Amino acid sequence: MAYAKTERELFQLLDAIDFRFRYVNEKIYDHPNVLVFLSDDLRIRYYVEGTNYTKEQIRTGLRWARGELTIVERIEHAMLPIGVAILAGGALLSLLWGRFHRSDHDK
Repeated sequence: MAYAKTERELFQLLDAIDFRFRYVNEKIYDHPNVLVFLSDDLRIRYYVEGTNYTKEQIRTGLRWARGELTIVERIEHAMLPIGVAILAGGALLSLLWGRFHRSDHDK
C-alpha cells in the first residue's frame, strides 16, 4: 500500500519506483501487483511481482533492504538476469545466422 496526500505526490512516488499503470476509466487504474523493498535511505533494493508471495521472496526482499546479503548471494541474484540475457542473445544470433546461412545457399 502506498499513501500520498495528493494525486501529484502519488504520481511522483510511482514514477520514482518506475511503477506503471493504465487507466481503465477515470476512477480505476489497471496495474501489476508488486512489492517494493526499500533501504533505510529509501533506495529501491528489491521487487517482487505477483499476487502470491512466498516466505522466501519476502525474506530475500527484507534482507536486500537491510543490506544483509552476502557477496555470494548478490552475485547469484545478478547472474540470473545476465544468464537469461546471454541465452536470449545466443538464440537470436543463432536465428540470424541460420537465416543468413540459408540465404547464401539459396543463391
